[in-house]
Amino acid sequence: MGDKIEWLGELSREQVRDEMWRCSFYVLPSRHETFGSVLLEAMACGKPVVASRCGGPSEIVTDEVGLLCKNEDVEDLADAIKGMTLTKDEFNSNNLLEFVNKKFTLPFLDRTFQLYCSISDKG
Repeated sequence: MGDKIEWLGELSREQVRDEMWRCSFYVLPSRHETFGSVLLEAMACGKPVVASRCGGPSEIVTDEVGLLCKNEDVEDLADAIKGMTLTKDEFNSNNLLEFVNKKFTLPFLDRTFQLYCSISDKG
């Protein structure tokens, strides 16, 4: 896959946005991830995602938006990336954006705020 991957180095926020729009899909092979907001950013750009089951991504990534692989399993990650190269066109960019808007915008923020308030009230 060496001829298919381009290492970009440090980028500005604008360059990251532009690259996100240009890419075919996004891969987040973290060992530990509490939430993985970059996955939502990729989906909001209409890109399917590949992520490891390492916490937060397991709660975000469904079959309709991407693929999950075993945590710290290089072969499974490689298989997921290969699988995504074959199926990336099956993901509809409008559906990806709708998924993010439906599950992770104001209603999500409101539920999170209410949870924080209920916890602080008990403290």
